[in-house]
Amino acid sequence: MVLPRDMEIALKALPLTYDRVLGCLDFAYRVWGNGGAHMPVTVKQREASLRAALGEFVSMEQALKRDLQGNSRRVIRISDSPNPLLHVVRELRNLEMHLHSATLTSLTRDASFADQDIKLEIWVADDVTETEFQRLANAKNYSDEDITRMLSWFNQAQKEWGIADLIYRCVCEYSKAIVSKYRLQAGSAR
Repeated sequence: MVLPRDMEIALKALPLTYDRVLGCLDFAYRVWGNGGAHMPVTVKQREASLRAALGEFVSMEQALKRDLQGNSRRVIRISDSPNPLLHVVRELRNLEMHLHSATLTSLTRDASFADQDIKLEIWVADDVTETEFQRLANAKNYSDEDITRMLSWFNQAQKEWGIADLIYRCVCEYSKAIVSKYRLQAGSAR
C-alpha cells in the first residue's frame, strides 16, 4: 500500500502529515496482509492494526495543522471532503475509540492478477449500525437519510474490497485534497 509517487513526493513538504500517511498505510496493510509463513497475523493483531490505522488517518488533520503553523491558510479538514467515505471512516475511528471495538472476519474473493485467477482474502469489520452512529457526537452533522445512505454504502463496499482498501482510498483522497489545496508539487516546499 503506497501512495502514487507524485503525491508521495509532494506530501513530503508536510513532514508530520506525511508521517501520519505512512503510519496509516502501514497499519492498513497489517489489517490486510498475511505476515508471511514465519509471522502469521492473528485476528486480534489485525483488529489492533485497524484501530491504529484509523487513529493515524484522523491524526492527519492535527499533523497538517502543525505543518502549517505560522501559515495563514486554513487547514483542510477530513469533514470538508464531499466524499462520504472519508466522513464514515473518520467517524469509524471515533466509534472504535469511544464506543466499541469491531470484530474482523475474513472473506475470500475471486480476482485476476497478472492474467491468472486467484483467491483473494479480504478482512471486513462488523457492520456499522445507524444506532451506533447516532451515539457519536458528530452524528448531529448528518441527516438521518445521509447516515442511512453512508452506512449502507460503506458496509457493502467493505464486503467487496475489504476495510483496508477503504482506508487506503481515504488516505489517497484526503492526500489528494491536501496536495491540491496547498498546491504542493514534487519537490515543493511550504
